[in-house]
Amino acid sequence: MRKIVSRHKRKKIQRRNQFIVGFILVFLMVSSTIGFAFQGGQGGGTVNNEEGGEGTVNYNGFSFDYFNGFWIWGNFVFKNLPDEVPEVGGKLKNLDNYRDKIVYVQSENEGAESEIIVNLGPIASKVESVKVRDVGNCEENFIIIEENAETEIVQNGNCVFIHGSAENLIKLTDQFLFKIIGIK
Repeated sequence: MRKIVSRHKRKKIQRRNQFIVGFILVFLMVSSTIGFAFQGGQGGGTVNNEEGGEGTVNYNGFSFDYFNGFWIWGNFVFKNLPDEVPEVGGKLKNLDNYRDKIVYVQSENEGAESEIIVNLGPIASKVESVKVRDVGNCEENFIIIEENAETEIVQNGNCVFIHGSAENLIKLTDQFLFKIIGIK
């Protein structure tokens, strides 16, 4: 004989189960993305950096390890080192502004979008790729990455606008991440 369960209790159990399944799916997506970044489709292992050496570079007390075309610091993965990115962007809100919140990303560059998703995914409650025309009053956390003749990183409320040439968008995205993390 089945136990009688109230509608409220059933919904509560269902929400809990949905949260657990959602958390597991997000964890799998983020970890597989990071795993793919480390593997780089080249069979794994450490590769040489541009200077021909392997290993580690220090920048202002931060130690970056080079692995398959990416620089790794802690749980963060970057395509560029801090001294390889342009010095743009004024005052930006720090990483805590994104902690346990939904972050919406609109990007014209898949590489730049991936850097945001991989690095903010474990911090934010959710990172969602969107296509919007108007972000409104910037109450939500939006990161808009667009090709533009002007090179800039601008914070307006909770919106961040990253503008630059197509070849600089990943560098500008790294600069944004370095600034909010506190590396630069």
